[in-house]
Amino acid sequence: MDESLQQTEWRRWLEDHAPRFLRFARQQARSEADAQDLVQEAVVEAGHRRKDAQPPPPALVFATIR
Repeated sequence: MDESLQQTEWRRWLEDHAPRFLRFARQQARSEADAQDLVQEAVVEAGHRRKDAQPPPPALVFATIR
């Protein structure tokens, strides 16, 4: 897959899912900064679990945040 196409896919995926991830993380964290860190770490970790460099299923990110 073309790298710019892959970046576009990830960007679209983040735009679609990041607000829900952040709302969920706020329930798990003590502060807004901690919630943002949780989301960032969960997306990176879930992304590394994928062998094909595609965005992970949202359920995997939610489970990682939890």
